[in-house]
Amino acid sequence: KAMSTYYQRARDLVASPEAKKAFDIRSEPESVRKAYGYTALGQCALLSRRLVEAGCRFVGVDHSGWDHHFTIFPSLEKDMLPHLDRAYSALINDLEQRGLLDSTLVVLMGEMGRTPVVNKDAGRDHWSMAQSILFAGGGVKPGQIIGATDKKASAPTADPVSVEDVLCSVFGQLGIDAGKASYTPLGRPGPVVDGGK
Repeated sequence: KAMSTYYQRARDLVASPEAKKAFDIRSEPESVRKAYGYTALGQCALLSRRLVEAGCRFVGVDHSGWDHHFTIFPSLEKDMLPHLDRAYSALINDLEQRGLLDSTLVVLMGEMGRTPVVNKDAGRDHWSMAQSILFAGGGVKPGQIIGATDKKASAPTADPVSVEDVLCSVFGQLGIDAGKASYTPLGRPGPVVDGGK
């Protein structure tokens, strides 16, 4: 019964006139659409700005295809990095120009890092020991570099940041107490985030 309520609320939200208006990115000026780039990532980043502007509290932009287990360099140089750079910088600039950046935390990250050494197929594999994450806006002090790795970017050497730390930071910006526990119907406690700061 509780889940039915949430499903209905989600349907009502998506079917609302406000949502329909937010999803109509064709109403944006050509110059804005072009600034984000006519790629899936660029137009999704533009849509994310429109959703924030419409009052969404959490927006996720998923861009698949970052696994490059072989021939990584042509893919990154021709497709992935130029598209990401354009979409991300347009989003940050657009949010700032509209007065939304201070109240919007933009997190750029993948699900894990990549191996510090290129493999035999000219690619990089999954690596959980180190990765880079960018935070912008949302009250984050700009220009900070937190943490460091060794020369090969294989492991942290200073100020390591855990997954739990990242989650605590994001939840904190959303106004959610990450240390608070919720309880299952059987009374078992489940913290929002188990640890972290």
